[in-house]
Amino acid sequence: MPRLAHAASALMTALSLLVAGCSDDEAHLKELARYTPEILSEEVLTRYKASLKRPRADARAKAAAKSGRDVDGDKEREIVDRLGPEALSHDAPADGKGMSLDELAASTARKAGLIEGQSLQEVLSKLSTAVEADPGLPDAEKDKLKDALHAAFKAAAAP
Repeated sequence: MPRLAHAASALMTALSLLVAGCSDDEAHLKELARYTPEILSEEVLTRYKASLKRPRADARAKAAAKSGRDVDGDKEREIVDRLGPEALSHDAPADGKGMSLDELAASTARKAGLIEGQSLQEVLSKLSTAVEADPGLPDAEKDKLKDALHAAFKAAAAP
């Protein structure tokens, strides 16, 4: 008899879990996944600031030469000697990684088209306000970013 009670209890628990997962309440997920001008401006500012902090490849080469290190690295040469050239990673060169300012602005303009209930000009206005209000960017960088965004949004609005 206790076996039957445990089996019935397990069956009821399994059924209640299945029924709980079958709800059609995906509206909250759609709300979380939706772009807003605030989210987009935060994303743009974060990505732009990160691109400004990335050291350029020639700056790293100068620093390596100044310290007496080989730019290519002795360890890489040892690995190639022992295991062959296919042992090295085939990553893109450091100066080719990331997005240019124009690519970032174009990507932002495409994402702005996903924002429901607001025109591109309204989104651009909010982005410009957020860029202007950011204390972490120098004025010259703010102007560059806003100019690139204006150009990208103008191109996106053109038929």
